[in-house]
Amino acid sequence: LPPTRGAVVLAAGRNQHANWAASMHVLVSIKRCLRAHGGVYFQQPVYRSSPHATMVNEILHTIDPGGDVVLVLRNPNAPFAVWKGYDWAPKSSENKEKKNDTSLFLVPDSTPEPIPEPVEDILDPDMPAPKRPSIDPGSGEHPRTVQNGNIDDGTEIKFLLSSRHLILASPYFKAKLNGTWKEATPHPFDRRYHLEASDWDPDALLILMQVIHGRMRSVPRRVDCEMLAKIAILVDYYGCHEIIEVLSTIWIDALKDQLPSECNRDLVLWLSISHVFQQDELFSRVTKTALLESQSPIPTMDLPIRPIIIDLIDWRRQDAIGFILNALDDLLVSLRNGSAGCSHACSCMLLGALDKIMHEQNLLGLSEPYLGYGVNATEMIVRSFGSPAWFLPYQRHPHNCTLLQLVESRLDSEFAKNKEGFSLAEAAMSDVSRRKGKIEDEDGQQGLSKGINFPAL
Repeated sequence: LPPTRGAVVLAAGRNQHANWAASMHVLVSIKRCLRAHGGVYFQQPVYRSSPHATMVNEILHTIDPGGDVVLVLRNPNAPFAVWKGYDWAPKSSENKEKKNDTSLFLVPDSTPEPIPEPVEDILDPDMPAPKRPSIDPGSGEHPRTVQNGNIDDGTEIKFLLSSRHLILASPYFKAKLNGTWKEATPHPFDRRYHLEASDWDPDALLILMQVIHGRMRSVPRRVDCEMLAKIAILVDYYGCHEIIEVLSTIWIDALKDQLPSECNRDLVLWLSISHVFQQDELFSRVTKTALLESQSPIPTMDLPIRPIIIDLIDWRRQDAIGFILNALDDLLVSLRNGSAGCSHACSCMLLGALDKIMHEQNLLGLSEPYLGYGVNATEMIVRSFGSPAWFLPYQRHPHNCTLLQLVESRLDSEFAKNKEGFSLAEAAMSDVSRRKGKIEDEDGQQGLSKGINFPAL
């Protein structure tokens, strides 16, 4: 080359080298930042084997950078604990975006800045090279960052985890990774175990995985009732009660003053929470509110609540209402035969008033299961019974005997016992008794079918 042209080429080469070095320095800094925060949100095209390829969003949480387990969550944010007439979906897309923005990153003052543009996966020369390929070996492109944390129905959320932590914390993962399941065999390409889950809340699953792996600085110190119930479902499903015990106590203690006083969706969430985390005092308070305020068997909303608990709540509701109705029936009989009331005229006046009020309040001729009748509501009606004002010929003031006096004398301490909740131990004993009764019934049916005569009890 001529001397002048050669100098120009050399200068251009030096400028390109300087630009490349500067870009390299920026990308290495970005990679260090992402690794330090332990999680990156990706969006990458996945080309399926079918003729019609589709684009799938991906989100990656690197809980353990050297992990050997890839847990894939499909269909995140599925409907959760749907109460009849309750709209679980967000009211607007704007609210959904705000919720996702605040819920995906859980540690205050430590949220990494979103990366605006895709970057190439350039390794830091000072960092050791990874021993395994990337999470998704099927794509030649590197994942792209999801903007604003939007999660749609087609999103797949991946967690890079440690098998040793999972096996130690959860009997479910122990069986999956050590048994004869296909998940117990590492993938031939990346030598990682691949597990799948579906329908879980991604934030709840992220919190649980962080706790299992000891990433305690990333775990929130406060959660609301909704998130706590979602975590409780995961703990019950994966059987990792011990690893979450201390944190669950902290979370529950911060929310104990917010227990609902009526039978609604939140009360059922608390019933599930107290049951899963074995909070006996809380469980007793929740069951007491449920039996006093419910008017029928409460729905479980597919939460991990044993059927015996729902039955016990409704049985005690029926017992309490039955106690009130029996007291009123006994009072009717006593007024009718003259054993209640200070005189014949008094008995007649109160008998007519009681019969009329019970008819107006639909309290005559009721039978179990008393659907539509709550304990507190029924007691409130009864304790508000009024009496007619009447006078004896020689009196200037209304007669002193009232229905309320006679009713309250019959709602004694025995009635108060019917309004108490029950403990976890009582629920467990009732469950055992029911199972034992079913076994005896089955044995009896088998004996009858074989012509065996059992002695009468």
